[in-house]
Amino acid sequence: MNPYTAKIETLISTWNSINSVQEWRNWANLVRETKFGTYGTISIFEVIEKTEFKFSSNWIKETFLDEVNQAFKD
Repeated sequence: MNPYTAKIETLISTWNSINSVQEWRNWANLVRETKFGTYGTISIFEVIEKTEFKFSSNWIKETFLDEVNQAFKD
Protein backbone atom coordinates (compact mmCIF):
# COMPACT_ATOMS: atom_id res chain seq x y z
CA MET A 1 0.00 0.00 0.00
CA ASN A 2 1.21 3.46 -0.89
CA PRO A 3 2.12 5.39 2.31
CA TYR A 4 0.19 8.38 0.98
CA THR A 5 -2.91 6.23 0.68
CA ALA A 6 -2.58 5.22 4.33
CA LYS A 7 -2.41 8.89 5.38
CA ILE A 8 -5.53 9.72 3.37
CA GLU A 9 -7.38 6.71 4.78
CA THR A 10 -6.54 7.92 8.30
CA LEU A 11 -7.89 11.39 7.50
CA ILE A 12 -11.08 9.93 6.04
CA SER A 13 -11.58 7.58 8.98
CA THR A 14 -11.12 10.43 11.44
CA TRP A 15 -13.45 12.64 9.40
CA ASN A 16 -16.13 9.94 9.40
CA SER A 17 -16.11 9.82 13.20
CA ILE A 18 -16.52 13.57 13.82
CA ASN A 19 -19.38 14.32 16.22
CA SER A 20 -18.70 17.86 17.40
CA VAL A 21 -17.30 21.20 16.32
CA GLN A 22 -14.21 20.63 18.46
CA GLU A 23 -13.58 17.27 16.83
CA TRP A 24 -13.86 18.96 13.42
CA ARG A 25 -11.33 21.61 14.50
CA ASN A 26 -8.94 18.90 15.66
CA TRP A 27 -9.39 17.10 12.35
CA ALA A 28 -8.82 20.36 10.42
CA ASN A 29 -5.55 20.82 12.31
CA LEU A 30 -4.58 17.26 11.40
CA VAL A 31 -5.35 17.97 7.73
CA ARG A 32 -3.19 21.10 7.78
CA GLU A 33 -0.33 19.25 9.54
CA THR A 34 -0.35 16.26 7.18
CA LYS A 35 2.42 16.64 4.63
CA PHE A 36 3.14 14.68 1.47
CA GLY A 37 6.43 14.39 -0.38
CA THR A 38 10.01 14.56 0.82
CA TYR A 39 9.75 18.27 1.56
CA GLY A 40 6.03 18.39 2.34
CA THR A 41 5.27 20.29 -0.83
CA ILE A 42 2.73 17.96 -2.45
CA SER A 43 -0.90 18.88 -1.77
CA ILE A 44 -3.48 16.38 -0.57
CA PHE A 45 -5.52 17.16 -3.68
CA GLU A 46 -2.62 16.22 -5.94
CA VAL A 47 -2.06 13.00 -4.01
CA ILE A 48 -5.71 12.00 -4.31
CA GLU A 49 -5.69 12.73 -8.03
CA LYS A 50 -2.39 11.03 -8.88
CA THR A 51 -2.84 7.96 -6.70
CA GLU A 52 -6.38 7.59 -8.01
CA PHE A 53 -7.56 7.05 -4.45
CA LYS A 54 -10.85 5.12 -4.41
CA PHE A 55 -13.68 6.60 -2.37
CA SER A 56 -16.71 4.46 -1.56
CA SER A 57 -18.91 6.92 -3.48
CA ASN A 58 -18.63 10.11 -5.47
CA TRP A 59 -20.69 11.95 -2.84
CA ILE A 60 -18.19 11.01 -0.12
CA LYS A 61 -15.31 12.13 -2.33
CA GLU A 62 -16.88 15.52 -3.07
CA THR A 63 -17.93 16.08 0.54
CA PHE A 64 -14.50 15.09 1.87
CA LEU A 65 -12.72 17.39 -0.58
CA ASP A 66 -15.07 20.25 0.35
CA GLU A 67 -14.27 19.67 4.04
CA VAL A 68 -10.52 19.60 3.30
CA ASN A 69 -10.87 22.90 1.43
CA GLN A 70 -12.69 24.36 4.42
CA ALA A 71 -10.00 23.08 6.79
CA PHE A 72 -7.37 25.04 4.86
CA LYS A 73 -9.54 28.18 4.92
CA ASP A 74 -10.08 28.17 8.71
